[in-house]
Amino acid sequence: MLVLTRKEGQEIVLAETIRLTVLSIRGNHVRLGIAAPADVPVLRNELRPTAEDVGTPAVRPAASEGKAADATAAPAFSPGPPDVEQLQAEVKSRLAGRVRRFRLAVRGCGLVLTGRARTYHAKQLAQHAVMAATRLPILANEIEVS
Repeated sequence: MLVLTRKEGQEIVLAETIRLTVLSIRGNHVRLGIAAPADVPVLRNELRPTAEDVGTPAVRPAASEGKAADATAAPAFSPGPPDVEQLQAEVKSRLAGRVRRFRLAVRGCGLVLTGRARTYHAKQLAQHAVMAATRLPILANEIEVS
């Protein structure tokens, strides 16, 4: 493991396409900004699917994704538009207007959040509302803060 020391405002560049910027340091808390191409998933480790989640219907890949289906296993979870719309409506009601143009999209075996928020707190509230409403993992929180 490479260990680096950085000050506020300094950056680290990975593979020429990913930039990590130290936004602020307050006590034991460091805020990092991550700029990466849209095709590069950026996830906090605690939000990544675990080995025990992979076997559950909520995150098992569908047979059409190149995985052989087991006849005795429960069918793969594949939410259709009504399920996503219902989940989106439930999350919107929990957010009480804090995130404008909030949308959920299913990508692979997880969810991507999009919309606009005025604060990072509202962006985090949206993520927690989704986590409380479903077991599907959040692959990306692309809610813009402005």
